[in-house]
Amino acid sequence: MERIGLDIGTKNIVMAKQTPDNKRKIVHEVNGFLKINKTDGFTKQLLVNSGVPYIESDNEFVALGRKAEELAYGFNRTLDRPMQDGVLSGKTDQAMQIMASIIHSIIGKLNDDAILYYTVPADALNMKTNVAFHDKIIQMIISSYSSDCKIKACPLNEARAIVIGQTEDKTAVGISFGAGMVNVCYCLYGIEIYSFSLVGSGDRIDLESAMRFGYDPHRPGSDYKETPTSIAKRKENKLKNKPFSLTQCPDDMIGKTIWINYGILIESVVKGIIDGFKRNEEKARIDRPIPIVIAGGTAMPDGFTEYFKSIIEKSDVPFEIGDIRRVEFPLYAVADGCLTAAIMHQEE
Repeated sequence: MERIGLDIGTKNIVMAKQTPDNKRKIVHEVNGFLKINKTDGFTKQLLVNSGVPYIESDNEFVALGRKAEELAYGFNRTLDRPMQDGVLSGKTDQAMQIMASIIHSIIGKLNDDAILYYTVPADALNMKTNVAFHDKIIQMIISSYSSDCKIKACPLNEARAIVIGQTEDKTAVGISFGAGMVNVCYCLYGIEIYSFSLVGSGDRIDLESAMRFGYDPHRPGSDYKETPTSIAKRKENKLKNKPFSLTQCPDDMIGKTIWINYGILIESVVKGIIDGFKRNEEKARIDRPIPIVIAGGTAMPDGFTEYFKSIIEKSDVPFEIGDIRRVEFPLYAVADGCLTAAIMHQEE
């Protein structure tokens, strides 16, 4: 029986898979697409030769994944996503087909039946999200995987997955800072006590920052110097191989804007944690400090943990805080936790 963990995020889809020698294999793909008009008779062959995955329709090609992100950056366009705010987007007719293509490609060839745990978000505090509908879509995508092998798919809250995979006694507040959402879950011995999500995370930081410099999301295609995609690339700073840092407030205005928006996001998360404990105080009780474990792509900048600590230490938290740490591999921790759940899974 194969064991698989699948983190289905707004920006990234990550698979963690147990190999025959009991090691863990990680596969990562960008959950995005870019539409390219059919303007000539050889673009298709160019995509094939360059290894760009795509879906073809009558009038266009839909490039998928990491290479679609490279093309979007090259064209100074914003990468489109089949998910928005942590769930499947209703703005893209092909969203389910695009997601299915990426997920099936990541799963790859199975040699045996599989237990697969995949992520689902918690209900959001600040926006109505149809998590149940999103979950059904993911189930349909996984069940449509064409293979002689069967997949038993099980949902798992993504912040709970962090606690399960990254703590010894499975007791902590897990926080997953994704692109579309922040997910929070307090677990005691791995059992969920309470959970919630906040819509608006890494993508919101990029969008709000770009809008400060003239970007208008209601006028797509306009020639702006700063777009959400260019802001995101600035954070990664791949050309200089030096990631964006939150260690201190940057000197340039774009850096300051990103830094401030990170602070606003973290303040919202801390407030949600405090409110969650107060609402669940009858069951959210423990007689020792509660550690906080942080993961997710939005938490990757250098200095993020210290920035988070500086904000939560100023807040009136209704429990004693233990160690606050970011996991070693923030982008892969959720998928790894799903894999841990799949390995522990026992059939009745």
